[in-house]
Amino acid sequence: FICVMKLKRPGITLPYEIRSLPPKLSNILTSPISLMPFLDRYLKMLQDEFQFKLWHTTMAYPSGVAVAHFLQNTKIPHFVQSVGIDIQKVPEINYGFRLNPKVDALVHKWLPKSTKVLAISESVSEEYRELEIPEKKILPLPRGVDLDRFDREINKKEIRRRYGIPYDAIVFLSLGRYHAKKNFEGLLSAFALMPQPVKLRCCLVLAGSGLQELAPLAEELNITKQVVIIDPIEAGEGKGGEMGNLPSSEVIEIFKSADVFSFPSFVETFGIVLIEAMAAGLPVITSDRPGCRNVADNGKYALMVNPDDAKNISGAMAEMAQSKEKRSHYSNLSKQRASDHSWDRIVDTLEGYYRDALAEAEAVK
Repeated sequence: FICVMKLKRPGITLPYEIRSLPPKLSNILTSPISLMPFLDRYLKMLQDEFQFKLWHTTMAYPSGVAVAHFLQNTKIPHFVQSVGIDIQKVPEINYGFRLNPKVDALVHKWLPKSTKVLAISESVSEEYRELEIPEKKILPLPRGVDLDRFDREINKKEIRRRYGIPYDAIVFLSLGRYHAKKNFEGLLSAFALMPQPVKLRCCLVLAGSGLQELAPLAEELNITKQVVIIDPIEAGEGKGGEMGNLPSSEVIEIFKSADVFSFPSFVETFGIVLIEAMAAGLPVITSDRPGCRNVADNGKYALMVNPDDAKNISGAMAEMAQSKEKRSHYSNLSKQRASDHSWDRIVDTLEGYYRDALAEAEAVK
């Protein structure tokens, strides 16, 4: 609902109509008194008005559950695409909607009733299987990037000057919102552990909303002078009529001003930021954990580390910092991997899935 309101702001024009689902949808689904009939009536109103031939919901919960319930006695195909927090569970960091038993029960009951479920990584496929969704319903559909937007030259010296990044430093970049699963604290600790002669030649850039909270830790670790924290929104993210273009031009410039991308996350659904870094030609260090290892293809395209081991992360960073040849090698691998995730390929694949599902639905009428 809030997202819809943002999209209806003055100056934003889209080539299609936008309607919102009821606000506080999760509260409706988990209410002690069943409000499913209310949701069904609302969704039927939309179906009658637009005569949808296929529904595609992004997020297994709550929207996927609500639509699966509504369509249960129809022949209309329903695709569900999980985003991560709606299906994954990591109790150690209190991550995942399904840690709530009521939500877990709803997802178990209704998600398998969808026509197809789209998996942006093998880690998500494993979660679907754990929910006893038949293999024939699970379709791979990784996220994509607009490679053309990354394939442009920048003035690296100017970009680094803008953000206070030393021009002659070997720059390690990590990008994302501040969240426990991202393991920014572990990354800072790892940077601090690098051998002093190596560390003095390096700079760690952290870019994302809320990351200023890490400043006290950088000071405690005595690395403040070598850590630059950027909020891309304050830096101009999304300005200049870039509606629909993600990441913003400013974020792409930050990517391309770096030398290595370091992302030791504890868990990701897919890790689109890894593909973006690869599209920018950055060699990548990431964790041997769900989502990250899928993008790295188990170490084929990136150095993988144990996110629980700061020394292991530090060793990989020092290895990259000390070897220009290694950085070049993994940069080439990154470009190869990114080419597998162009939007053209992703869209063609999804259109094929839609056609097959519609043909199957027509055949059983």
